[in-house]
Amino acid sequence: MGKILRANLIEPEKFVLEQVEARSPGAGEVLVKVKLCGICGSDIHAYHGTHAFIDCPIVLGHEFAGTVGALGEGVDAFEVGQKVVVEPSLVCGECYNCKTGRYNVCENLKVVGCQDTGAYAQSIVVPAAKVIPIPEDMEYDRAALVEPLAVGVHAVHRARMEEGARVLVFGVGPIGLLTLVAAKSMGAGKVLAVDVLDSRLELAKQMGADAVCNPTKQDLLGAITEVFGPERADISFECSASEPALNQAIDLARKGATIVQVGCFGPPVTIKNMSYIQEHELMIVGTMMYMQPDYQEAIDILHNSRLPLEVLITHRFSLEEVAEAFRMLDEEKAKVIKAVIDIS
Repeated sequence: MGKILRANLIEPEKFVLEQVEARSPGAGEVLVKVKLCGICGSDIHAYHGTHAFIDCPIVLGHEFAGTVGALGEGVDAFEVGQKVVVEPSLVCGECYNCKTGRYNVCENLKVVGCQDTGAYAQSIVVPAAKVIPIPEDMEYDRAALVEPLAVGVHAVHRARMEEGARVLVFGVGPIGLLTLVAAKSMGAGKVLAVDVLDSRLELAKQMGADAVCNPTKQDLLGAITEVFGPERADISFECSASEPALNQAIDLARKGATIVQVGCFGPPVTIKNMSYIQEHELMIVGTMMYMQPDYQEAIDILHNSRLPLEVLITHRFSLEEVAEAFRMLDEEKAKVIKAVIDIS
């Protein structure tokens, strides 16, 4: 197959560019030539050595799109050159959750680019069952957003959102913005976006938010009642992984509301008002990754939406610039929404 270039995080904050032999796809596998791969928050935690479930050395990268490069034995559902994305969850298929249709919480879950070799590379071999075609006219900038948008789609399904629901989104970084897009695309009524960065709130407006609030400058409860009335929100999506934001979402929820925890916390957090959750019958719901129907729904949204979703990609780097990309993300993270590695 020849050699490919990849970026290996051999230890925290140290990438090494390597020329390695490309692996040929085996039975039931597909070789994907990577075009674009997004940089996720989990990649940044891994870069600093603070991710609980990612160890060095590791080739990162799980938000990627590309083309089929080669097919393994028994794979006939794809054509070489076809545009695809990859659902990066690798599951056992044997545990209780896998057998009952919830493989996203597989007891033995591994993720491409986290516990298995990822896509900061010119090509990658993955199970054919995880390869999903995309429309040939879909731009790669949109295709690279399928994975994070699928997170938002799954979160909305976990909320059991009804048509016209009143929705709060806490934290409009990339996942929060795409959760907002998912909620609006799936039938939400009014959406109020909350963040401490005005630049992100401006993007939230572009992504369909009906109103925004910077709680460092505006009373949040006042904003909520102004937008939704005294009934307040039906659903809050906490996307910032901020302890104050989570507690604020609880404190400001009306009785019977649902709070979906989308952001991934690192250190343990303290919920300060547990009695409020019990007495007001709040639903606190976790959400983990996605399943293939969420991926397909995300593809459909990206393909059909007239929103300028490509503006969410604010920074672009070559594979050779991966170390520079992570240094920049540390130094200028407030200016970044989504950075991608362009491996074309």
